[in-house]
Amino acid sequence: MDKQKLREAYINWIEDHDFKYFTTLIFNFHGYNSLYSVNRSLKRLHAELDSKALGKFWSKKPIDQRLTSMSFLENKDSNMHFHMLWRAPIHEEKLLQELPIIWDKLVPAGEAITKEIYCPEGVNLYSTKQGHFGDCVLSSFFHPQ
Repeated sequence: MDKQKLREAYINWIEDHDFKYFTTLIFNFHGYNSLYSVNRSLKRLHAELDSKALGKFWSKKPIDQRLTSMSFLENKDSNMHFHMLWRAPIHEEKLLQELPIIWDKLVPAGEAITKEIYCPEGVNLYSTKQGHFGDCVLSSFFHPQ
């Protein structure tokens, strides 16, 4: 699949999920130089957020009660970061407050910047601008089957 068709497929998928927030997850640390380490940090962020929203047994909750996101990795060779589009079915306000605190704990040199999505078309285009196959992480990848 060529890059433009992949980008269009990503945008179509995003539009079907009605994401409410756009977060840039910045690492600012050279220790995060592998896809494994950045994906592990993203997985831990999701686990912490689901725990904050759903309590101790969050991993046993149905997927539709958990945080839903689509994250795009950018600049693998320089300032690696994610653009994460997300929504949560419950406790969104709490998660908005907790997200930067959790990210700071997971990635002390990093930063998490969240904005509410007011212009979905612009955010969708911005998030997918590098759009390489394999650089997109769905929250469902973190949910046990």
